[in-house]
Amino acid sequence: MTEAASPRRHEYVGFWKRVAASLIDTLILLIVIVPLLLAVYGTGYLARAQESGLAGFWDFVIQVVLPAVAVILFWKYRGATPGKDRRPALGRVAKLRLFAAVFIKHLLTPAASRRSANPSVLSIP
Repeated sequence: MTEAASPRRHEYVGFWKRVAASLIDTLILLIVIVPLLLAVYGTGYLARAQESGLAGFWDFVIQVVLPAVAVILFWKYRGATPGKDRRPALGRVAKLRLFAAVFIKHLLTPAASRRSANPSVLSIP
């Protein structure tokens, strides 16, 4: 008989790593959801959604059903959502994490510090 499998050890992470993982998951959802909503409803989407809360059937499907199905599928097939998955074989997710980190840093950096000291030089953030 083979040796009994050792009990699986769970390694718990701290609060800030969980926050970062949630931000990565949220960014991934935004990258998917915003273009879909703009494709379906056009640029008037925000005004329409503010009036009634939901802009229509597809708004509900894209913002509620799609993320729920995606999370369930990630849990089933990968064991975690991309932000929380720590397997090294996820090359695309690693690139997405890097993009998310740079994007978040860009959001948190004040716009004034990104501008050039010389106003004649065009500074693209």
